[in-house]
Amino acid sequence: MPVFLSDPSSTTYLVLAALVVVTGAVAARYQDRKRVTPFALALLALGGLYLLDRLYASPREEAVAASTALIAAVNQRNPEAFLSHVSDSFSAYGMKKPDLRRAVELARQFDARVASWNFDRNQVLYHDGPPPAVDVVFDAKAEGPGGTVPKHVKATFVRDPDGKYRMRSFATYNIVKKKDEEPIPGLGR
Repeated sequence: MPVFLSDPSSTTYLVLAALVVVTGAVAARYQDRKRVTPFALALLALGGLYLLDRLYASPREEAVAASTALIAAVNQRNPEAFLSHVSDSFSAYGMKKPDLRRAVELARQFDARVASWNFDRNQVLYHDGPPPAVDVVFDAKAEGPGGTVPKHVKATFVRDPDGKYRMRSFATYNIVKKKDEEPIPGLGR
């Protein structure tokens, strides 16, 4: 499914909604079949786009859902659920997939809670090459007894052979200076 259909922008919805309003006003004014047809077509286009948007998840939507599931697994202290959203090809900061179990252990050890927000739709980057991948950018923070550690995160999700998008790598940056890379304390080698 093309991304512009499975993940349409709000501008696309706005343009189609305006088209429905304009053609509807014209159809209401003249009340003849010639003017009702464009209104019906505009309404069908808007409805069809909405259905496609709801029925098919785009790679960006799958990556955001996987990111949210990763964070929920950390908060639930569930390493198996966490690792189920990590690709076998994972590699970041010298760590491989089995090393990520330590992330959940650190959360448990420091009684940390993790939250994410601001998934920036404008900074999504799609990679076509085998396998397909998508980069998502968002802000996150870990809160614990020692304080709050906010980070800007860029995560790459790859389509694994089973068709699901899983995290292949991530990088963390300063929350204010979003270009300055800052690894998470205690993670990595």
